[in-house]
Amino acid sequence: MYQYIFRGGLVIDGTGSPGYEGDVAISGNRIVKVAPRIDEPAKRQVDVRGMIVCPGFIDVHSHSDISLLYHNNPDSKIYQGITTEVTGNCGFSPYPIRQEPSWLERRRTSLAFIDVDKVSWDWEDFAGYKRRMEAAGPNVNLVPLVGYGSIRAMVMGYENRRATGQELIEMCRILKEHFCQGVAGISTGLGYPPDFYGDERELTEIARVVKAYDRIFAFHVRGERATLFQAVKEVISIGRNSGAKVHISHLKCAGIHNQDRGRELLDKIDEAVAGGVDLTFDMYPYTAGSSNLGLVFPPSCHEGGVESLLNALKSPSKRSEICCQMEQGTKGWSTMIGEYGGENLMITALDVHRDCIGKSLAQIGRQWGCSPSETACRLMEEESGKVEMVIFQCKESDMDQIAVRSGCLYGTDGLAMTEGADRIRQMPHPRYFGSFPLLLLRYGGTEKGMGLEELISRLTEKSAQRFGIDYRGRLEEGYYGDVVVLDRQSLNAPASYENPCRISKGVRYLTVNGCMEIWEGRKTGRTGGGMELEYCRKTGSVV
Repeated sequence: MYQYIFRGGLVIDGTGSPGYEGDVAISGNRIVKVAPRIDEPAKRQVDVRGMIVCPGFIDVHSHSDISLLYHNNPDSKIYQGITTEVTGNCGFSPYPIRQEPSWLERRRTSLAFIDVDKVSWDWEDFAGYKRRMEAAGPNVNLVPLVGYGSIRAMVMGYENRRATGQELIEMCRILKEHFCQGVAGISTGLGYPPDFYGDERELTEIARVVKAYDRIFAFHVRGERATLFQAVKEVISIGRNSGAKVHISHLKCAGIHNQDRGRELLDKIDEAVAGGVDLTFDMYPYTAGSSNLGLVFPPSCHEGGVESLLNALKSPSKRSEICCQMEQGTKGWSTMIGEYGGENLMITALDVHRDCIGKSLAQIGRQWGCSPSETACRLMEEESGKVEMVIFQCKESDMDQIAVRSGCLYGTDGLAMTEGADRIRQMPHPRYFGSFPLLLLRYGGTEKGMGLEELISRLTEKSAQRFGIDYRGRLEEGYYGDVVVLDRQSLNAPASYENPCRISKGVRYLTVNGCMEIWEGRKTGRTGGGMELEYCRKTGSVV
C-alpha cells in the first residue's frame, strides 16, 4: 500500500513534456508510480483535481547556510514550493574556517549577510558543517558549494595581492578536499573581499580543478554595474580556458550604465555558448538587489577586512578621500551612491539605529545633516560593519529578457526564515519570500514568459541536471519524493519591499523526501530535508 496518492491533478513532470491529468504515488522517501490512473490503494488519497502536481522546486542561488541551523523549519522557502536549495553562494560558505577566536570573528563579520549571531560555528570544514546540519534536520534538501572567498581567507587572509605558486597549490588542495567531502561546486563573490583580490589567472587554475572533478563554478561577477560586460567576459574567458562548467549568479543589468542593454548582454553570452563555453546563469524576478552596505565602499577600502575599513574611517583625511570616491567612483569601480545620491539605497537590517530601517541612505543623511557618503561611514562605524540594504538598480524590460532566455535558471538569493516575531532579519528583500510564485505568475504561460511546462522544467529538472543533483527534479518512479501541489487560482506573492515577510500563497501540499510538510496549505511541523546525500557520496577523482 502506498503512503500517499495525489489524484487527478495536472501532472507536469519536470521534463518539459506537456502536462496531463494523472496520479502520483509516494512510499517512503521515493516516488513509486506516476500514471494517468493508479488503481492501487494508499493510506492517504488526496484529491487534487484542478491543481498542478510537479517536482519540488530547486533554488539554485540560496544563502540559507546558517539560518537553517537557527530555525530548521522556517516558512519562506517551502511556501514557495522550494524543496532543494543550492547554498554556499557568492563565496560566502561558512567553511572552511579556523577555530581561532579573532580569525573567526573577522570571517563571520565578512559573512554577516548569511550569519545569525545566535548560531555557534563549531566546525572547521564541510564535513563538520554537514554533521551539524544533518543533526538540525532542515525542512529542505541542501546542495552545498564551497566559497572561493572562504578558501582564500584561509590561505591568504584579506591581502590585496596575487597568490604565490605555493598559495595557489594550497587553495587547490583545500578545494579538492572539499570536493571529496561532497560539495557540489565552488562559488565566488568577486564584488567582495577577499574574492576580488584574485585575478583571472588564479581563478582559471581553480576552475581547472572544478573541471577535473566535474563540478560547477558559480560566479557573482566582478562588477554588475559600469564594468558588467568586462566582468561577464572574464567568466567566459575562465570557462573557455579551463573547460569547466561556469554559471553566473543573479545576472542583471544594474545601474544607469546598463539600462536597455539586456539583449546586448545576452547576445554576448549566447555567442560564447555557441563557441563551446559551458555557461548558464540565474536570476530572481525583482528589479532591486540586496547586499551588505560595505558594497558602496571602493575596493581599496576592504584590504584587511571590515576591521581595516573601520580603522581607516577614524582618520579624517582617509575618510574624506573615501567619501569622495564613493560619490565619484574610481577607475574600474562604479559608485552606487553617486548614481542617484543614495536615494535608491534602502537600509533593511542593523542593530543600533533601528529607526533607519526602511529609509534610504539619502533620507537618513537629511535627518542627520550629512551627505549620503558620510551617512554610510557613520552606519558602518556605529553598526560594526553589519548593515544590509536593498538596491533599486534595474529596469523591468532588461529583467524580463534575462528571465526568458535559454540557459536561465532561478534562485531567491535569500536565506530561509520565518515570518513571525522571531525572524532573523527585520526587513529583508521580498525575494526571500516571494521569488518562485512571482516567477510562475509573471513568466509561466504568459505573454511575456514561456510555456508553463518549460518554466517548471527550469525550476526542477534543468536545475538538477546543471548542479549535478541525482534523482531530483522530476516526477518519475525511483526519484526522491519531492512533490509540490499548486493551486494556481490562489497563487500569490504578497511580499513587498515595505512588508517583505509575508509568506506566499498557493502551495496546497508539499512533500520533501516523502515527508508531508504542507497539508491543505498549512505546515504540518514535520521536516524531511537534509544534506544532498547522493551528491555527498560522490568523491570524484583527478585524472
